[in-house]
Amino acid sequence: MVVSQQAAPTDETSPQWWRWPRFAPSVVVAGGLPLIAVLLLYLLDVPLGRPGFVYLYSELAPIYLLRGVPILVLLAGLVVALQRIGCADERRVRRALAAGAVVYFLIALWTYFEPPGYRGRYLFELESPSHEGAFVLEARLLRGGMLKARDEPVASLSEYLRHFPLLLCRTPEQMRGTRVLSNPPGMTLLARDVSELFAAYPPLARAFERVLPGAGSADPGIERWFAEDLFLAGGLHLLWIVSIFPAYGLARLWLPRVPAAVLAIASVFNPATVNFTPGKDPAQLASVMLLTYAWFAAHVRRRWDLGLLSGIVLICGSILSLVHIWIAVVVGAATLWDAARNPQRRRNVLFNCVLPATIGAVLVVTLAWLAVGWNLPATFEAVRRRYLEIQGQIIARPLAWNLVGAGLFLLFAGPALWVVSYWARRARGGDDVGRLGKRLVICTATVLLYTYFFANNSETPRLWIPFIPLLLLGLALRVPLFRSPGPQTARLLAALLIVQVTVTLAHRALLDVRETEMRLTTGRGYF
Repeated sequence: MVVSQQAAPTDETSPQWWRWPRFAPSVVVAGGLPLIAVLLLYLLDVPLGRPGFVYLYSELAPIYLLRGVPILVLLAGLVVALQRIGCADERRVRRALAAGAVVYFLIALWTYFEPPGYRGRYLFELESPSHEGAFVLEARLLRGGMLKARDEPVASLSEYLRHFPLLLCRTPEQMRGTRVLSNPPGMTLLARDVSELFAAYPPLARAFERVLPGAGSADPGIERWFAEDLFLAGGLHLLWIVSIFPAYGLARLWLPRVPAAVLAIASVFNPATVNFTPGKDPAQLASVMLLTYAWFAAHVRRRWDLGLLSGIVLICGSILSLVHIWIAVVVGAATLWDAARNPQRRRNVLFNCVLPATIGAVLVVTLAWLAVGWNLPATFEAVRRRYLEIQGQIIARPLAWNLVGAGLFLLFAGPALWVVSYWARRARGGDDVGRLGKRLVICTATVLLYTYFFANNSETPRLWIPFIPLLLLGLALRVPLFRSPGPQTARLLAALLIVQVTVTLAHRALLDVRETEMRLTTGRGYF
């Protein structure tokens, strides 16, 4: 059951507040600002980044734009489905939701095939030590028994997990990058699982080998590696696609169907995610959104079992990335702050969220220890220390270079964040849900500022992907438009959806960030 809330009792809740003639221009103006900014930067060839690492502009922008046309055609079907999910007939609503999910899946799937020479691009990234290739290379060394911890060979997966803190002592020079050294072993385990899957099912491996560029002309062992890379890239992209489902469930805890659908799409389909998929950071949105949904659903619906799930997802997700701990800090702090002055809410948070989540987390940690002797807390702490050591060496200085990253975040966050921020600026006062949204924004912004100035400011667009949905949700809960269904609301939100998707595609066409490393290191692109 979805808990519905009344809009904030202010003048802003009157129908005139969100009338189409008044607020439609804000979608175009505020939504178009990031695109205008990127276009001007593109035309003037202004370097984005800092000395030593600059995101390059795409040399294939016209081709990108042409290949994005099918997405725009599909977008029309998504808008039609969006209009129909707001009707009163439940059967029609279910059909519209199913149709909308299928169309969104096709749109997101096409982004995998959209880049020119996409197969060569993904193979490069999954063989590069600076990209996800670092985890793939580590998985191959693990399978081949070539890893050592203090000169002792690591002969099995259980030994790898037990000795992981020792393996973090390797230098970036030895690893030809910092990706493995600044992350938990989850991505390496995923790459290893793909290798095991291909070994167990040869027909699957042969199927992917046949679609490789220049299939049959390379060494069979290398072709098997490339087939595994292509399969892993598809799996990471699929994880990003399915993150829409927990994102929609999260928004539906407070919002009607149409606003929830638009908010969910904006949370997972934006320039930051589309520019960096397939990759670990967009893929981990699936677990980040599931964690956030489980926690808030436990709070709103008073379900201790969902609180238990949030604790399980927290630890399992943290094996992939420690950003899950930051997300838990944000949602936990916002919820506890919201319940601070209400004894009943405090009891609800304690018994449906905090205690069950703690039990779920302890359960996963205990099972990992009993199964293979893996000390998860020690692993997380070792990764945290090593990450700070590495980032302390590469964090941008002086202050002026820190501020460059803030601009990059605004460019990559997507037009929906700009538009919703403008709408939220007009909201005053608010009810309980509006105050929760405000506190969620404050907590998210606080963590972002801390991580930005004291943890990492050199790759802002990629590393801040998980925080964009929290900012959007918090701001949307402050805006009566998102909580007041109506035909004009649906049209306005449909316009926002169109702007979000088209600007994201244009952004990717102009600023091809995934091609940056190859052009910097080899002097050429994927052609």
